[in-house]
Amino acid sequence: MTRNEILETFKQLAQGQGFYGRLLASLEELKETDSKQYEETMQHLEEQNFKDSVDLVMYIEC
Repeated sequence: MTRNEILETFKQLAQGQGFYGRLLASLEELKETDSKQYEETMQHLEEQNFKDSVDLVMYIEC
């Protein structure tokens, strides 16, 4: 999954679960306060090569 796909998945899940809303808010805050750490975090997620949102959720929740 690309960075945009990952963020879109978080946005969709945020509508139903508070955890993902908080995760998305934390990522947005990190982007504003520490752009280097944000880039590293997003790059790490992209490098996992998730096939779909299920893989992403399983990775985040494990």
